Amino acid sequence: VDPAQRGELFCNDCSLETKADVAAGIVDEPLAPPATPLSLTAERYGVVHKVYVHTARDVVVSPSLQAAMVKATPVGREMTLDTGHAPFAKAPIALAKAIEQAVR
Repeated sequence: VDPAQRGELFCNDCSLETKADVAAGIVDEPLAPPATPLSLTAERYGVVHKVYVHTARDVVVSPSLQAAMVKATPVGREMTLDTGHAPFAKAPIALAKAIEQAVR
C-alpha cells in the first residue's frame, strides 16, 4: 500500500493526527506467509472458537468482503463496530468490549 495513502485507507474515520500515527506505524508485510498453503483439519482448526469483528466503515476490507470471508470460514459469533479498518485507533474501548464479549 502506498505509504502516502496508508493513513486515509487504514484509518479513514480518524482524526488527521491519528491517521498520521497509524500510517507511521504500518510496516510492509512479507508476501510469503499469505502465499504459503495451509493444511487445516476439523480436529484442530475446526474446534477453535471463532469470532469476527466487522468494521462497518472499512475501505480496505469492504463489508461485503468481510461477509464473504465469514461465509468461507464460519464463525460462532459476529460483532460489528462502526469504524474503519483500525478500530484499535478509532474506538479502542469499543474494541476491548467486543473482545471481552467474545470470550463469554
